Amino acid sequence: MKRTLAPAAVLCLASLLPRSIPAQQTASTPPSLPKDPVALLQLAWQQNGLHGADLQPWHVHATWTDVDDKGQATSTGTWEEWWAGENKYKIRYISGSFQQSLFVTDHGAFATGSADAPNWEFELIQDAVISPVPDPQRLLKSSWHENRQKRGVVEITCARQFALPPLPSLGASDSGDQYCFADELPVLRVYVRDDEEISTDSLIRFQGRYLARKIRILQAGLPETDIALDEIERMPSVADADFAPSPGAMPATAVLIPRSAFVDKRASGKQPEYPDEAKARRMSGIVLLEVTIRADGSVTDVHALTGPPLLQQSAVKAVSTWRYQPYQIAGTPVGVRTRIRIIYRLSG
Repeated sequence: MKRTLAPAAVLCLASLLPRSIPAQQTASTPPSLPKDPVALLQLAWQQNGLHGADLQPWHVHATWTDVDDKGQATSTGTWEEWWAGENKYKIRYISGSFQQSLFVTDHGAFATGSADAPNWEFELIQDAVISPVPDPQRLLKSSWHENRQKRGVVEITCARQFALPPLPSLGASDSGDQYCFADELPVLRVYVRDDEEISTDSLIRFQGRYLARKIRILQAGLPETDIALDEIERMPSVADADFAPSPGAMPATAVLIPRSAFVDKRASGKQPEYPDEAKARRMSGIVLLEVTIRADGSVTDVHALTGPPLLQQSAVKAVSTWRYQPYQIAGTPVGVRTRIRIIYRLSG
């Protein structure tokens, strides 16, 4: 089913009902919301997700399901990760006929099962669970404004982005990205990023951070994706043997990473051209691409997931010429699978 999202200012707040947030593990009381929107997002980055060198080893198991407009599941999969450090984790991906176990150690990345990298749906899950808020270094490249709203009985505070960062976009316009919080706490409840809207529910505190046990993702032109965080726990003990590659594991040819990891890593390539016919018809929109970036930084396997057909060819043609700084694991360049958004906007 293909979906059309409402404008970013119109948020789906059905899940934003006041409810308690249980503490799965003892944690300090989170600070209240600052008034400055950049300070708010910096605090939210610290308080949401599963990232940071101060985390104790953890294990998480999540299930994702694509749902059509009748509420019927069209596909499903699981993502499970054991993490004990930057170069000490393993991930298990399962979906349909696809199965892969990825092992990351100080000696590099190794995989068993499928030789290909997992598809974009797994990247959605990893991004929504581990890093739902942008890295603070990126926030300084944009202008943010606070926006307080009342939705029924719920008071929400949103940080909205107004100036587009230096991404491969065309034209000048507000991006409309919003990150919204409720209950006067820095717990992320709804965020809108151009072509996607993500809402969270059934929140818990884990190692001083907020995690949502239920996440709903709407993307224009794609099915709804529902994520259930089935298990989240600390690992009481960690041994190197727990993360050692299984017998028969081979060096991974490509790994899956969030698209945010490559926002500022493009080294060269042609800028997309705005098709004359699209400009004449005052057509704008977002083309979402899935790509493979080789270990040497060149781009291959480019195909469009969503976007106006008239703009897709322009986006694919340009991105195919791009080259990135190589992505490294334990000092070794590896290929990656990720998504890229090309934003077509007409100024004025």
